[in-house]
Amino acid sequence: MKYNYVILLTASLFVASPAFAVILHPDAEPPMYWNDRPSDNVIGRWGSNGSCVAIAPDLVLTTRHQGGGIGTTVDIAGDSYTVSQVWYHSSADIRVAKLDGANLTEYANLYTGDDEVGKNFVVGGFGRCRGEELLTGGGIVYGYEWAGDDNQTLRWGTNIVDGIIAKSSRGYVSSVLQADFDGLDTGTEYEAAPAEWDSGGGWFVKIGDEWQLVALNAYVEQEGQTCFKSPSGALDPDLFWGIRISEYSDWVNSIVPEPATLLLLTIGALGVIHRRR
Repeated sequence: MKYNYVILLTASLFVASPAFAVILHPDAEPPMYWNDRPSDNVIGRWGSNGSCVAIAPDLVLTTRHQGGGIGTTVDIAGDSYTVSQVWYHSSADIRVAKLDGANLTEYANLYTGDDEVGKNFVVGGFGRCRGEELLTGGGIVYGYEWAGDDNQTLRWGTNIVDGIIAKSSRGYVSSVLQADFDGLDTGTEYEAAPAEWDSGGGWFVKIGDEWQLVALNAYVEQEGQTCFKSPSGALDPDLFWGIRISEYSDWVNSIVPEPATLLLLTIGALGVIHRRR
């Protein structure tokens, strides 16, 4: 039976409600050559229990519930940096962090539209992965246990934005986007959902020839497993939520400085466009 509360996707606050590493169906994992997604260099590891997204040469965006702050180590684009400054939103589960000495060459634009519902998105994060299958009494697969014991591996998948709501969790009140884990017959080709340590990872939508950040992984419906059916075998997809970037883009842009140089990376390889102002 499903829990009636939201689960955070981080270890430190897991009892209350955070997100995991991307969970995919066994026969619907993207191939190694799949490149219709952002660059791996745009998502980083936040300490040992979260993820983050690059939004400027020395700034990342992440959620707040996984803890950490000044002094936290962030691994991104093959290098390690220390957080030297943090800006916290006054009420929502979102923050901007400055990486000491960073000069990242790939980072994501923020999505600012109000038409997220119905859009396909690519989701990525450093979290737990799919484990053992959950089986009904009749042997039908209805979901998956979570596996993995660290946030060392970046995984990608896809899904669709189903709705926009306000959600309260651990003292934060945030505008969030909602999606679900439908199952192979009704979901996207590489349907995925986040899990523990995916918090702060990104949901990205392709606008023209660029990937834009539309949400940050934040909360899931169940702890320790992800289901697309009920234990009886009826379709009953788990819900998950991401902090809605368009709602907080003005606040984020008030922190991000004007870049001295703009480098535009097209989608051709695994491109992400530098932040434009």
